[in-house]
Amino acid sequence: MYLVSSGQDAAVRLWRPPGFRPAGVFAGHTKTINSLALAPDRTQLASGSADGTVRVWSFPRGEVLHVLDGHTAAFSPDGRHVATISDFGGAALWYADTGECVAAWPSLDARVFCVTFALDGGTLLVGGTGVIHRIKLSDLSQQPALTGHRLLVTAMQVSPTGGLLASVGSEGALRLWRTDAWDEVGCIPVVGKGAAQLAFEPKGTMIAVGVDHAILIFALGDGALVERIQMPVKGVNGLAFSPNGRYLACAASDGVVRVWATRLAKRVDGARRTIQR
Repeated sequence: MYLVSSGQDAAVRLWRPPGFRPAGVFAGHTKTINSLALAPDRTQLASGSADGTVRVWSFPRGEVLHVLDGHTAAFSPDGRHVATISDFGGAALWYADTGECVAAWPSLDARVFCVTFALDGGTLLVGGTGVIHRIKLSDLSQQPALTGHRLLVTAMQVSPTGGLLASVGSEGALRLWRTDAWDEVGCIPVVGKGAAQLAFEPKGTMIAVGVDHAILIFALGDGALVERIQMPVKGVNGLAFSPNGRYLACAASDGVVRVWATRLAKRVDGARRTIQR
C-alpha cells in the first residue's frame, strides 16, 4: 500500500505507510499536478497537470505509458478506459491500454472541474459551472444534466456501494444523488468557504469534505457533523481515505501532506503524521 501525492513541484511522490517514508518519484510534468487517479487493479496511475496533459504511468514503477490531453482524469470501474477533462470545457474518453481516443465532447460547459464514472461503468459524469453533465457510454449520448448547485461543481465521488453520487459546490453545499434514478436525495450545508474536496469513508457510512482551515466529516444517515479536524492552513487541495479506513490524508496549500489517524487507527497507534514535501 502506498500514499500518493502531487503538487506544485510537478512531481508525483510515493510514500509507504505506516512510517510514510519516500518510496518513489514520477517526473515528467512541467507544471503543477492537480489530480491523481489510480486504476482499479492498481497497475496504472493517471496524473492531471496544469501543463494541459494527463500522464498515465505504470504503477508503482512510474514508467510513462500515455500522454493525453486534459488536466484531470478518472479510470472507469473496469479499468478499460480513462476519461479526461480540459480547460476548454470539454471531455474525452480513451482506451487505458493503448491511449487511443474513443470519443470526445469538446464543449460540454464553459469550464469543467471534475470527472468520475458511475460504479456500473455505464455513465460518465462531468462537473461544470453549476451542473453535472451525464454521458451514457453505451451510445455516447448526453443525458439530462443534474441541477442543484448554483456555482461551480468542484468535486464528485461515487459511494463504495455505487448507490450514491456525492458532489460539492463552491456555494457551500454537499449534495447526494441516487445513481439509479439520478435524483437528488439529500443536501448537507457545508459551513466554511473553499469547499473543493470530498472523500467517502471506505464503508460508505461517512464522508469527509475539505474547506478552508478544516476537514468536516459527516454521517450520511442523518447528515450530522461527526468530526471537525482543524487545519493550520487555508486550502485543502486533496483528500483521501486509505483503503482499510485507518488513515485520512489531505494535501494542503502549504505543500504539506498531513495524515490523520481515523478512529480505527487511533485504537491501534493513535498517530497523526505530517509529511513535508
